Amino acid sequence: MLKRARNKSLTRRVRVGFSRRGMGLVEIMITASIIAVIALGLATLFKDVFTVQNRSNLGATANQLKNLIEAAIKDGKAWGHTVTANSSLACLDNTNATQCTSGAAITGIDLKQSDSTTLLDNSSAANGFTTGGAACNSWSAGGNNACPFSYDITVRLTCMSGATCKNPNVRVEAVMKFSPLDQEMKSAIATGAIGSASGKYNVVVDRGASNTRRNDPFLVRHRITGATSTSFGGACTVNAWNQRTINEEVGDTANNVAVASNQFTLEAGTYECRATAPAFKAGVNKIRFRDTGSTIIQESASVIAPVSGGSSIAVVDINISINAATTFLVEHFCSQAPTNDTDGFGLTNASAALGVPSAGTGGTYSEVIYTVVSCVRTS
Repeated sequence: MLKRARNKSLTRRVRVGFSRRGMGLVEIMITASIIAVIALGLATLFKDVFTVQNRSNLGATANQLKNLIEAAIKDGKAWGHTVTANSSLACLDNTNATQCTSGAAITGIDLKQSDSTTLLDNSSAANGFTTGGAACNSWSAGGNNACPFSYDITVRLTCMSGATCKNPNVRVEAVMKFSPLDQEMKSAIATGAIGSASGKYNVVVDRGASNTRRNDPFLVRHRITGATSTSFGGACTVNAWNQRTINEEVGDTANNVAVASNQFTLEAGTYECRATAPAFKAGVNKIRFRDTGSTIIQESASVIAPVSGGSSIAVVDINISINAATTFLVEHFCSQAPTNDTDGFGLTNASAALGVPSAGTGGTYSEVIYTVVSCVRTS
C-alpha cells in the first residue's frame, strides 16, 4: 500500500512537472495548424493588397498618360511643334501654300510637347510607356511588362467645302493600347477601358489647323500720282452701287493679293480686312465689300456727306475665310450728288462725289489716295 501511494504521488509530480515545462504532441499540432492558417491568410491578404495597389498604380499611370496626350494636342505651342516636326502635317502650316485633302487620316506622327520634346513618336509601333509613365521603345502586341502602354494616334482632316482646302477642321484621335505579358497586369485594367473606340483612356480633340497665327499685312488702294486740285475720286450714280477704283497694292511681300480692273484677288486663307472710302456732297452714303459672285457681302453703316457742303468717310470691317483664290471689289452707294447743290456756292462737279483731293505739304497735290482696303492674312 505504501509503495502504491508513493507511485501515485510520483505520477502526479511527473504530470505536474510536464505541464509546467511544455506542451504535449496534440497541443503542438494544434498550434502549428493555427499558425499555418494565419500565415495563409496573411499571404492571401498581402497578395490582395499588392493586386489592389498594382491596379491602382496602373490606373494612375493610364490617367496620367491620357492627360499628357490630351494636353499635347490641345496646347497651341505644343501642337505647333507637332505640325512643324511632321511632313505629313505640312498642309496645316499656315506659312506655306500646301493644300489639305478633305477626309485624310494621317497616322505615324511624332507628338510633341510645349518644350518641343517628343511625348510619343508614333512612327514606330515599339514606342510606348512603362508602368511608371516613362518613355520606352519595346512595346509589343505580344506583351511586355516593362513597356505595356502606348497609343495609336490619327489626325483626321475635313474641309468645309471642296476636296482640298488650306484651313480644315482637325480631329485628333488617340486610342490607348495596353499589352503586358503578365496575366495579373492584364486584369489590372477593366476590359473595355482600353483598345476600343470608346475606351476610358482614349483622347478625342477637335482643334484648328495650327496654333501659329499668320501675320501678313498688305493693302490695296486707289492712288493718283501727279495729282492736281481737280483729281477727283469719281462720280457716283444716285441710288445705285458704284464700283470704287482700286489700282495699287502695297506691302504684299507674301504674294497674297493681286490687283486688276479695279478688283483684287485674295489667295486661299483667312483675312481680317478694313475698307475705307470718302464721299463729298453725296448725302446719306455707305460702302460694301463683296466678292464678284456676291456670296460674301459686308456693308458699312451709313454716313452723311451733306449736299450743302461736306465730306464723309465710310468704313467697313470684315473677316474672310476662303478655300480658293477669290476676287473682291468695293462699291459705294450715294443718295445724292454734288450737282444737287444748287445754291451756287461750292463745288458741284459730279466727279467729286467719291472724294475731293486735299493738299499736302506746301499746298501741293503730288498724290491723292481715296479708297483703301487694308488686310492682314492670319492663316
